[in-house]
Amino acid sequence: MDRDQLVDLTRRAVKLARDKTTDLAPAEYRVRADTYTSPDRHARDIEMVLASPQLVGYVSELPKPVSYCTKTVMGRSILLTRTTEGLIKAFENVCLHRQSQITEGCGSTRRLVCPYHAWNYDLDGNLVGVTPMFKRKIPAGRHVVKLVHPQTNELVVEQVIVVTDGQSITVQP
Repeated sequence: MDRDQLVDLTRRAVKLARDKTTDLAPAEYRVRADTYTSPDRHARDIEMVLASPQLVGYVSELPKPVSYCTKTVMGRSILLTRTTEGLIKAFENVCLHRQSQITEGCGSTRRLVCPYHAWNYDLDGNLVGVTPMFKRKIPAGRHVVKLVHPQTNELVVEQVIVVTDGQSITVQP
């Protein structure tokens, strides 16, 4: 911004302050208190927010294969992983056994271990190990809740990871 523009903006700001007004609206605008306290309005606002895409994270937060990062979005814990093949995956960060959070923060590992009873998951979200105290075979196909694109059932990742409709993931460039 050049000097003339700065001088003009300063003069305008001083005049507005002196006149106790703004140049944003012709008159004062009042908002009713129930706009902020109405349970119905709150429910509509929550519904609107949940229906729109929510930023979960950036691909750069998973810089290399075998990395993971957890995020909390609208009160839900989301687990993002980059597999050994470099694919981005997203899951509910909830163990199948006792619904404990599987992990916290960000890091690098080949296996995610639930702190409750040490159930093990690979970075594809598959249950790959349980502790001997359970003395049972791991059922085939058991995995944490995957968050995928509703039409393709896949994640295609470019730059930004976005959760939409609370159940699927899309990526926006």
